[in-house]
Amino acid sequence: MRQLGGNTDSAQSASVRTSNVDTIRTSRNIPVGVSARHIHLCEEHLFALFGPGAKLNPIRDLPQPREFAAEERVTLVGPRLRAIENVRVLGPLRSFTQVEISRTDARILGMNPPVRQSGNLRD
Repeated sequence: MRQLGGNTDSAQSASVRTSNVDTIRTSRNIPVGVSARHIHLCEEHLFALFGPGAKLNPIRDLPQPREFAAEERVTLVGPRLRAIENVRVLGPLRSFTQVEISRTDARILGMNPPVRQSGNLRD
């Protein structure tokens, strides 16, 4: 690195220091994921919605190991008969079906579902 009218050694030192700081900063990054509304299906519900023998068609992998977004989408309809269309199905299939929506989505649908971690079905 060459500077006009300056000390080359100190410029190189500053460059190295900055590079080390950047490395330290990136090593402290914590991955955070936010997922939009989606549904996890069991085999029974997959067949009921998409026909006997249906399979999920992966379109992209998700950050969670072995999980993927599928091509399939569903429409959620609440007790007020209001609908949210194009809700993505995530795979792989689970042993139970779980819909994950925001509080705003729940309000639109006219529901008051419990707030839980994905996969937690306990009351």
